[in-house]
Amino acid sequence: SKASSSPFDVVVDGTRGRASANVVINKAAAPTRYTFRFNLPTAASLIRAEDGSVFVGKKFNGGVMEIATIDPAWAVDAAGRRVATHYEVVGKHTLVQVVSHKGAAYPVVADPNVNRDCGWTSCTWYFSKRYTRDTIKPTLDSAGSGIVGVISGALICAKLPGPVAAVCAVYAAAHYTWAVANANTAAARNLCFTARANFSGAIILWTGFQTGYSGNSHCPAT
Repeated sequence: SKASSSPFDVVVDGTRGRASANVVINKAAAPTRYTFRFNLPTAASLIRAEDGSVFVGKKFNGGVMEIATIDPAWAVDAAGRRVATHYEVVGKHTLVQVVSHKGAAYPVVADPNVNRDCGWTSCTWYFSKRYTRDTIKPTLDSAGSGIVGVISGALICAKLPGPVAAVCAVYAAAHYTWAVANANTAAARNLCFTARANFSGAIILWTGFQTGYSGNSHCPAT
C-alpha cells in the first residue's frame, strides 16, 4: 500500500467495552503531543492516578467510582523499539499523549486504549484510604448490634446510586461480617475499602465488599 504523506494519521477502533485511537507517526516533522477530548457522562472526569496512569471516574463524598480505565501509555517504532511516552490530563475531559519520537524509526505507533469498567458488566466504588481509615473502620467498631443498619445506610450503601444501593443493603444484611473483615484489613494496610457489583442486563449481581489491593493506583488517598 502507498505510504501516507501526512506527518501523522489517527485510526480509531471501537468494540463493545473497549476503544482505541492509533496514532501513526510517519515522520520526524510530526508533533510530539496528541490530544484526545472525551465526551464523558455528567460529573465524570479524567483522573490522573499516583502512578501516572489515567482513568475515568466519578468522585463522591468518600471516594471515587471507576467508570473506565486507560491502558498505560505506549509507543513502538518500526524497528520494534519502545518509544518514550506519557499522559497528561488537561482540565477534566482532555487527555494528551506525549510521544518523544526524535531519532525513532518511522512509522511510530502510539495507542491509548480505553477499557470500559462500569456499565457493561461491572462497577467498582473505591472508598478513599482516609475515609476507610478514619470513618468506616471506627464507625463499624462502635456500631454494636446496629452494624447492619450502619453498613446499609449512609456510611457505605447509601453513597451508591439508587438500585445498587438497594442491592448493597440486602447483601449487607447477610454478609456484614465480610464487610467488617475487609474494612479492618483495608484500614490496617492503608488501602481502600471497595464495593463491587456485576451486571447481567438489568439485573444487578452483587459481588461484595473487598479490600483494594496494594498496587491499585485508582485508590484515592483522600
